[in-house]
Amino acid sequence: MCGKRLKPILNEVLDNLLANGHLHGSPQAIENLRHISASSIDRLLKHERKKLEIKGRKGTKPGTLLKQQIAIRTWAEWDENCPGFMEIDLVAHEGGNSRGDFAQTLNMVDVWSGWTELVAIKNKASKWVREAIEKVQRRLPLIYGELILIRC
Repeated sequence: MCGKRLKPILNEVLDNLLANGHLHGSPQAIENLRHISASSIDRLLKHERKKLEIKGRKGTKPGTLLKQQIAIRTWAEWDENCPGFMEIDLVAHEGGNSRGDFAQTLNMVDVWSGWTELVAIKNKASKWVREAIEKVQRRLPLIYGELILIRC
């Protein structure tokens, strides 16, 4: 809880803790607590709140300018002047909390034409990614793979 929310109810909380024997301290310490400021509460609880922060999975990190200049090649040599060479990425939609499962968008862009296909998937599991890629292959305007309708 932040100091701004804790401060208005602090006297009631202190009274309850004292009445039920859950708080023991000198009268001066308890009096100091009754007059503490919201900003002092935040400063004192800073390290405790830090321990409670959620540490989720890591998402995609933005690339550097150098990475954009390096073409990544796979088992096949690319021909940017011909359709069928795709750049693929996953975009996470975790809403700021990367714990658990959340929707992803598979983004596929044909380098030559700029044709873009997007597919929502449940998570990063290879099963869903493979299924989404196969779905995109079936709906592309060109047949990719062994037969390409437009020859360069």
